[in-house]
Formats: sequence, structure tokens, C-alpha cells
Amino acid sequence: MDETLSFQVKGMDELAESLEKFAKRYPDRAGNALEKQAKELRKDVTKMVRNDTDTDGSSKRSLTKLKEYKISKIRGIGLNQQVDISGIAPHFHLVENGHMLTNKSGEPVGKGYVPGYHFMDRARKKREKELPKEIESVIDKTLREEGFL
Repeated sequence: MDETLSFQVKGMDELAESLEKFAKRYPDRAGNALEKQAKELRKDVTKMVRNDTDTDGSSKRSLTKLKEYKISKIRGIGLNQQVDISGIAPHFHLVENGHMLTNKSGEPVGKGYVPGYHFMDRARKKREKELPKEIESVIDKTLREEGFL
């Protein structure tokens, strides 16, 4: 009773090669999508500053200018990529988080607290909903190019 069962699978090498190509392409494309979302977040923040404050944007260090926000290079590998966005204007933290009103010597003046606008936090919450959709479209596009979809 010596029965043997054998089967042959064709195309495994091509499948493995396609998966390797996908694994090599995805991190770069995900990083590009992350950088694109960071730039969109920066635009959202500048729009919020224009709408919520009485700033006309004419001053040299106005928070309504894109150059007043720095986007870091993409850090991390694969799924653990990140990018930082920060305001580089010297008064950004005061407008963002709020501050006490003081005179030139640093003493509090009057009732004295100006609440922050929290532009970054509001813009981040808005972008949190859009980032997964962007990454999903990158994955779909890459899978389609490799013939999986």
C-alpha cells in the first residue's frame, strides 16, 4: 500500500519576487504620503491662523507664512516612520499654548492670561481621519502595480 501524493505549484517564484518588490517599494511610497500629509497639515495650520487671529500676514515672522513651520525629514523604517512639524517663529508657543500678559520686566499685568489657540492640535485631529485613507490608497496602488489587485 504505497500510495504517494504529489502536487506541483507553479508561479511561487514569481509570487515571491512580486512580494519582495512590494516590500521594497512600500516604505518609500508611505514616506512620501506621510510627507504630503505633513505639508497639508502645515497649510491647514496657516489657514487657521489667518481665520482665527487678526493677523494680516504682513510682519516678517507672521504665523500665516508657510516658512514659519519646519517639517523634519522622515525618520524610521517601514511601518514606524514619522515626521515632525514645528513652528519656528519665536512667538509660536505663546500663540499656540497661551501666555500670561506681562510688562517688559516680566511682571504680570492686569487679569493677565491669554488662552492659546491650539492650531497644531486641531489640525492634527483633522488630519488623523485623512492619513489612513492616504496610506490605504498607497497600498492599493502598489498592490495594483505588482498585479495583486
